[in-house]
Amino acid sequence: MVNKICFDTNVCAMKGLPVKTALYLLSVYFENHINSKEELNKCVDKGFVVYYNYNDGNPNRVELTEKGIELVENLILDSEFKPMTKDGDRFEALADALRDLYPDGKKAGTNYYWKDSHGVIVKKLKALVKKYGDTFTNEEAIAATKKYVDSFNGDYRFMQLLKYFICKNVIKGGEVEEQSQLLSFIENANQEDIPDTQTTIDWDVELR
Repeated sequence: MVNKICFDTNVCAMKGLPVKTALYLLSVYFENHINSKEELNKCVDKGFVVYYNYNDGNPNRVELTEKGIELVENLILDSEFKPMTKDGDRFEALADALRDLYPDGKKAGTNYYWKDSHGVIVKKLKALVKKYGDTFTNEEAIAATKKYVDSFNGDYRFMQLLKYFICKNVIKGGEVEEQSQLLSFIENANQEDIPDTQTTIDWDVELR
């Protein structure tokens, strides 16, 4: 499968990221990293990557840190859905609308906020559209989210966090499977079934 990646040097400039460094981080992200000691050392110093040892003068197991993963994923998504474009404004507005539908505070028994941050929800929405295409309107997403939240009748024990409702990775049969309750509710908008709480339990685990 061929993935199309948008890469905007203007977005790099906005993030204060040299193009060479951005390309190096992208190569590590896609597990085909460029052999550049100069860029490796820059990225290590900034906390974007780690490596474990050298073998014949080359680093072994160069990996992105969480900080590095977040930077690369934001770079890809912001290159495709630029913040100041119509699409960018769309995600900003939709994130606010969906967060307004969710309860305040943290999920009981956890340290996770129901709504999460505005930026996280924007990123989740962009990633969803990038993977599955622009198959829904803001109005459909808002209606689906409202229906989902309302279906719990105020008893939110088994409700997913907003970011996981939009999209999350789960392990089934030893394989990673991506699920989106948001898309499921949009595509089945005319059905009146209440979600099965045994299948919507949020274990607060997400895989990249």
